[in-house]
Amino acid sequence: MSKTILIIANITNTHTHRFIREFKKRGWKVHVISIQPPNRDNLVEFEDSIIKLPTNILYNFLTKIPFLKYSEFHNINSGVKWYEPYSITSVFNYVYLLCFIKRIVKKNNPAGIFSIYLTMNGFLSVLTGHKKIVSSAAGGDISDHRFTSIKYWLNHPTFLRIATHNSYKVLGFDQNTFEPLFTRKKCRIDNIIWMQHWGVETDKFLPLIDNKKLDNEVCKFICSRPYRPQFDFESILLALKMLYQNNHHIQFIIASGAQSTENLEYLNKVLNETGCSGAEFITILNHIDYRELPNVIQKCDVYIDPINIHKFPETANWGVSGSLLEAMSCGLIPIISRRSGVDWILPPESNPFIYDNVEDGLLFALENAVASKKNKKIRMAMRHAVIEKANWNKNLDIIEDFYRT
Repeated sequence: MSKTILIIANITNTHTHRFIREFKKRGWKVHVISIQPPNRDNLVEFEDSIIKLPTNILYNFLTKIPFLKYSEFHNINSGVKWYEPYSITSVFNYVYLLCFIKRIVKKNNPAGIFSIYLTMNGFLSVLTGHKKIVSSAAGGDISDHRFTSIKYWLNHPTFLRIATHNSYKVLGFDQNTFEPLFTRKKCRIDNIIWMQHWGVETDKFLPLIDNKKLDNEVCKFICSRPYRPQFDFESILLALKMLYQNNHHIQFIIASGAQSTENLEYLNKVLNETGCSGAEFITILNHIDYRELPNVIQKCDVYIDPINIHKFPETANWGVSGSLLEAMSCGLIPIISRRSGVDWILPPESNPFIYDNVEDGLLFALENAVASKKNKKIRMAMRHAVIEKANWNKNLDIIEDFYRT
């Protein structure tokens, strides 16, 4: 059996990097095809794996134009406005792959194909006709919110149906959330494996719950999820502002990672509108390398999930994020709104921190978290839930076995 794996995924995505490293560690030769151009300086590590498409010449040409610069590592505190030819190149790459992906796969002769996201990457995978395609579904794949945009067209259910019907296996987490949506969109469901397929590297995201940390009166809240305008940071900031009026022993750390200029401008606008710009209890971190993220999370006590399905209905089926699971693996208490996809992972000890709506429940959940900061039993229950249900190494064993059989 050939021990070559082809990954079709966004090469600039942190999770893609994790899969590349893991498959290599397990002795696989890895090739990667990406619609998105490989345009980060830190991708030197993966140069031997990336299949460079001829259309990427366009990206290299455009980056030589002075006012077109890549903004992925935009510094949130600098105020510098950058632009980038990223989307233009992605469109050309997509068209190229529609025409030539079968030829590319035949040349590399992989034992199997692994794709992250069904609608585009999974769709491209099945065009190859390969028999061992494992595609992982994610929040964007199963969004049930309709709106007129190019993004919705790219996530059209037709692509989803083609990808699920022709994949060997599909990975989906939280059956209660995914299965009804897949059924409604007339997708195949008998080949779905229900698991949190991206999982958490629990041997790296470890708790740092020592007595010295617990005795510290300051309760540190964190959100480490990449910022999007669909996230309700406004309500979070206003609730924390109210909490701070009665308790100055709190700190909110925004560790949102690499961002586009547009997203950062929107975040700064929300900070200004809520009166929180420059507030003493808020710390905004610049980009953190993913491998350094555990050190940041370990020093905190509470993770705040930014989804509010009442304000942004399109987020109703996004489930729980890898960021939340990473924080729980470090023993953090999760603050999260009650919605589909939450119950499968959160243990009973999390009930005081789950709220039904922002107006009546968010501030109360924050107060409960502050009061429970020193409770080791509660915090370790969060970690054990992740180890049991979203363990990276265990999940990779399952995925790897699909290519062996």
